[in-house]
Amino acid sequence: MSAQLIGVGVGPGDPELLTLAAVTAIESADVVAYHARPGGSSTARSIAERFFRDGQIHELLHYPVTTGITDHPGG
Repeated sequence: MSAQLIGVGVGPGDPELLTLAAVTAIESADVVAYHARPGGSSTARSIAERFFRDGQIHELLHYPVTTGITDHPGG
């Protein structure tokens, strides 16, 4: 069995600016993973979700992102 990981950028926040390649990747994916800070919503998901299809697995990855709060010594 082989698998393929495809990273998709969802652009500057406007769903109309997704590339055709990004839409194709989202629509054909078996698993879609996206990030959000703990307790927050995912802007990436809100942009991509109109291209989700039935039967996909969706994985929310909770971790501090640039707007999150962290106790890491580097900030």
